[in-house]
Amino acid sequence: MKMIFLVDGDNNIGTGLKGIDMLSEQDSVLVFYQKTGLALSKIQKLCAGTRASVQYVESIRGGKNSIDFQIITELGVLVGKHEADYAYVISQDKGYAASIDALRAGMPTLPGGGLQPSIESCFRL
Repeated sequence: MKMIFLVDGDNNIGTGLKGIDMLSEQDSVLVFYQKTGLALSKIQKLCAGTRASVQYVESIRGGKNSIDFQIITELGVLVGKHEADYAYVISQDKGYAASIDALRAGMPTLPGGGLQPSIESCFRL
């Protein structure tokens, strides 16, 4: 079972990455960040010790909600390609809920997951 986690680096990333050490080699983590946010080296330290594949995705453009839109776009692409059994957006930002609901309405086979505050919380479902 492959899981993909799209992590909002602008929103309590320390909390969001909690549980990253529980992931397997099958899993993938995409950490979205902005140059003006937490330094990439600090984000990489938070991800150390995981067996999952981790990619760091710098925001294409800065500004309010830019990472949010980039994450939802990537989620739509991954779901459309059937890249994972489970896909999660990791953020405490409730603004993602409407986009995830819209994806589910258009694609009833949307992999389980959705919006969660941390990686660790995904294992409690």
